[in-house]
Amino acid sequence: MERVVAMLQGQSESKDAVLKPR
Repeated sequence: MERVVAMLQGQSESKDAVLKPR
């Protein structure tokens, strides 16, 4: 489960990075 959560968090961070280039 932890790996799945980490993957989801990583995807969320990627989306945030795209939305906020800063």
